Amino acid sequence: MYLCIGIDWADQSHAICIRVRETRRILAEFEIIHTAAGIKQLLNVCTL
Repeated sequence: MYLCIGIDWADQSHAICIRVRETRRILAEFEIIHTAAGIKQLLNVCTL
């Protein structure tokens, strides 16, 4: 199974969408803030 991660980069926060490439089923949608803590949050979700 391959995953696609879409990131909408903005100034203050970034919208994230993670989905299964083959079926396009959305696994997660969330926002992170534009800080090191926000990037860490994204990395933590991606390594589950």
